[in-house]
Amino acid sequence: MMKGIVARLLAATVAVSATSAAAVEISMERGNATSKIIVTGSIERGDAQRFKDYWDENAYDSFRFIVSLDSPGGSLVDGIEIGQFIRKNGAHTEVRRYSGEIPGRYREELSSAECYSACALAFMGGVEREVADDGKIGFHQFYGGSSSSGDCQEFCAVGHDDEKERIITWLSRKNFWTSSWLDVIHPRFSARTVCWTI
Repeated sequence: MMKGIVARLLAATVAVSATSAAAVEISMERGNATSKIIVTGSIERGDAQRFKDYWDENAYDSFRFIVSLDSPGGSLVDGIEIGQFIRKNGAHTEVRRYSGEIPGRYREELSSAECYSACALAFMGGVEREVADDGKIGFHQFYGGSSSSGDCQEFCAVGHDDEKERIITWLSRKNFWTSSWLDVIHPRFSARTVCWTI
């Protein structure tokens, strides 16, 4: 019996550690007039709240804030919420990759920044948006079906129509998609019963 309890505790500890390690990393590069909040790694569930908490504790003493994104994506819901929070606070977004902290100096910009999926939706929240010359940004259809994890399962549950409308509203407000493109995807978007795609 004791071995079973220890095994369960160990499994729970490993699961929590894996979740924590996979979460997005958030740091700050302070400047006099402009400061950057640097977001790297996969966006996991709960990271939108972590981002908001980080902002509330650290976003001060600058006239302008830029949220620098370098992420393969992740939680669709959290990506949208981060983007909405960025817009609400009047921040700019960029897709750039930076080195780790360098004591006494600014971080160095690195090549091959990427911002895909949920990250791209967060990027759309910027009042002004910029992608580094060698950076990449990518949108893709959201999928689910037989998948046992991911936000699509959440959206396929009760209330998913509200979430679909939320995404369409979010994207249409960002002046990224043309209204004719939205007209094309909207019927397809609403007609899906198992899940939906953009």
